[in-house]
Amino acid sequence: MEDTYLEFLRYCIDDTLKLPVSVKDIDWMDLMDWAECQAIVGVFYQGIERGCKEQNNQEKLKIPFDDLAEWIGYAYDIKEQNKLVNKRCVEITSAFQKDGLETCILKGQGNAALYPNPLLRTSGDIDLFVTNKPVKEITRYVRGKNPEGKACYHHVHYGDYKDVEVEVHYRPSFANNLIMNRRLQRWFKGHGERCMIDLPEGAGSIPVPTREFNVVFQLSHIYRHVIQKGIGLRQMIDYYYLLRSANDKWRMEDGELKNTLKHLKLYNFARAVMWVLKEVLGMEEKYLIAPVDERKGRLLLEEIMEGGNFGKRHKSNAKWFNADTTIGRNILRLKRDIRLFRYFPSECLWEPIFRLWHFGWRKVHTY
Repeated sequence: MEDTYLEFLRYCIDDTLKLPVSVKDIDWMDLMDWAECQAIVGVFYQGIERGCKEQNNQEKLKIPFDDLAEWIGYAYDIKEQNKLVNKRCVEITSAFQKDGLETCILKGQGNAALYPNPLLRTSGDIDLFVTNKPVKEITRYVRGKNPEGKACYHHVHYGDYKDVEVEVHYRPSFANNLIMNRRLQRWFKGHGERCMIDLPEGAGSIPVPTREFNVVFQLSHIYRHVIQKGIGLRQMIDYYYLLRSANDKWRMEDGELKNTLKHLKLYNFARAVMWVLKEVLGMEEKYLIAPVDERKGRLLLEEIMEGGNFGKRHKSNAKWFNADTTIGRNILRLKRDIRLFRYFPSECLWEPIFRLWHFGWRKVHTY
């Protein structure tokens, strides 16, 4: 049934495609459960809404009235949550600005703006990147708002801003390989331009990174989560819309981008992502930033299908230890490193080393 769902998903994200015949076999409530695990219910509703409007498609869709009502209700909740998060993004960036902290919104509502209907992307927390202050100053500022804010290498936990969870970043992302991480941080610092985007329904404007910055940053973000715990289709669809909207020069034939990805050790992973975008989501080859790698791509797809959004569906397979303890989680992560090693050796080999280094970093940077 997953093949049927993915075929319908391609229709939902590409308005040039015709409604597939296979939709007649869909169990719509089962699809909702599956889409919820991938955090893409709104994306599917985008296609349902379009299908219902297109002539002769209502009969093909064959959605029972009660099921359609459930989809409409879920989509309404997604839209209302997006309106709330949009409002909070405007408020918190303005509040930080008044206190002298230049910020931009990473992923989240910036990605949503690239969707056909920005209010139908399932929202998460707010990732706020401070661009003009050192780590120590940012951490102290956040701890002034939340004394219990837990800091790690790339962000400090702000907590609830009114009713939305916020993480304040001093680094957009990182790599386990400490040598490559240094290169990545230098690249981020050298490409930190921001731009303003308007949010839907007059909610206001927010600062976000440029799309060219996001091509590299979001790829590194996806890579990190694949190594650590997993990734879902929502992140793939975010990247799909990003590449379709990015500057034409950022394509496969662009030597500068290719050299950048190779320098940052992201090129081989990019090839796996490109396979998923092309073969699973139907992205046209002209939008790809690297040649596809089927072997790594199939592994990535397996991770996506098994783990769901951020790997939350992954089975622990922990029969002889408690997976909910710190030791248990580290054992599971080590098992994951071993499994992925032959595909992505650099990050997997460095991952245990980074964890030890990060333990020391947190001891030093607990202010």
